[in-house]
Amino acid sequence: MYKKATFFTMLLVFALVFSAGAADLAAGIKAYKAGDFKGALVVFQALAAKGNTEAQTYLGEMYSRGEEVSLDFDEAAAWYKKAAEGGDARGQYLLSIAYSLGMGVDQNPALADKWLRMAADKGLPEAQNTLGLAYFEGKNVAKDLVQALAWIIKAETGGLADAKQNHVVLEREMTPEQVAAAYKLAKVTPQTK
Repeated sequence: MYKKATFFTMLLVFALVFSAGAADLAAGIKAYKAGDFKGALVVFQALAAKGNTEAQTYLGEMYSRGEEVSLDFDEAAAWYKKAAEGGDARGQYLLSIAYSLGMGVDQNPALADKWLRMAADKGLPEAQNTLGLAYFEGKNVAKDLVQALAWIIKAETGGLADAKQNHVVLEREMTPEQVAAAYKLAKVTPQTK
């Protein structure tokens, strides 16, 4: 097992020396998902330093979980911010969570909402679902069931499994007119049940 992990790490380092492009990012993600945090860290650090926003987001996640680095929410938030400002939707979503919870940054509902909306507008299903739930609960926004369902429908259409259950629960609270308005707002045709 250790020989395999060491070989994979050396292979990643070798690849990093010759090219720092999309193939390296894919290799870093593969290493990360396989639990080879040391190999992933080498790739993500090199790419993040060159401005790769997806690598910056992964690096932030590694700091937020203490994977091959010290657990450091400040450092995680700093990487999320770089990625978010560079346009990475997942970085924007994770930065919104950091601002919402005050992890690595001062708690700031307005900034949490700003980054959440940016990620949702880019089509990130997790952000769309979270924004829908915010409208449902009236968290940082005025409660609006039509907006809530519209965002949850978008998340569901994007393949987020949790959104399907949220959709069912939310629709029970709404009139048929509200449901129709939500589908229209989401620009999706209702499925027959």
